[in-house]
Amino acid sequence: MLNFGPYLEKQRALAMRIMGGNVAAAEEACEEARMAVLTRSLANHEPIQLFWPYLRRATVRACYRKLRRLHRERLRLEQGADRFVIGEAPDPATAAMIADVLLTSDRIVRKHFGSRHVDIFRLRYHDGLSVREIAARVALSVSTVKHDLHAIIALLRRSLQP
Repeated sequence: MLNFGPYLEKQRALAMRIMGGNVAAAEEACEEARMAVLTRSLANHEPIQLFWPYLRRATVRACYRKLRRLHRERLRLEQGADRFVIGEAPDPATAAMIADVLLTSDRIVRKHFGSRHVDIFRLRYHDGLSVREIAARVALSVSTVKHDLHAIIALLRRSLQP
């Protein structure tokens, strides 16, 4: 079994520096890193030779993943206050304009692409789902969803330009 004991304080100090003093996030990142090291060690059926460098690298990666998750969550909360449903638009003219653009965009996407692209477009721009949520819902990889959204946006830019 792996002995994390001698390295726990060094790992915590490293995580606290990266996480900017956020104790809870640093502890979660440390735990995630220890699980990654343990999983790799069990998968290889042999102990890791250079233990601290590997634990350090796993900790840094776990901290960066945690920072990205926290950043995305903060952005989602900030943007959530500004988003509105078409029926709840600030004024009827804005609601009508948004509905018209979405309807026109739906027609263009349906004309040029298949039903998969239409589903992805609607989930992203009508329902406001993230790329990962769309990928899970339509059973595609995240990269495929991103590729399809890029193709849709490129088409809409060409089609909707005056």
